[in-house]
Amino acid sequence: MFKRLAETANSAAYQSLVNEITPRVKPVFEKACELAPEFITDDTKYRSHVAEPAWLAVTGITGGVVSMIPNLHERFIAALIHARSTLLVVDSTTKKVSLVEGARDRLPHVLLEGLRKPIVTG
Repeated sequence: MFKRLAETANSAAYQSLVNEITPRVKPVFEKACELAPEFITDDTKYRSHVAEPAWLAVTGITGGVVSMIPNLHERFIAALIHARSTLLVVDSTTKKVSLVEGARDRLPHVLLEGLRKPIVTG
């Protein structure tokens, strides 16, 4: 029973977080389309040019949610990596990055999926 209550609380915290951060993440994520493909396909470059700037854009608004979600920074980065694989397309022929159709509308759902994924520690 306590596990179910904890899962419900986490689910509500994730949804609340996504509602707050999506307006700040969306412009950073869309700006990724202006980057060269290697900044999207290379994990280190993607993290430094997309994921971390998005994190900086949302850190001021996360407030009390930070204490409710363990490993929030790691979860956020994982969510942005999930969003990259789900919503960004790299065309190797034209060397352009673009959003998949409906990406702007799907972003909140994809962020929520990414935040909920288990954190893998090495």
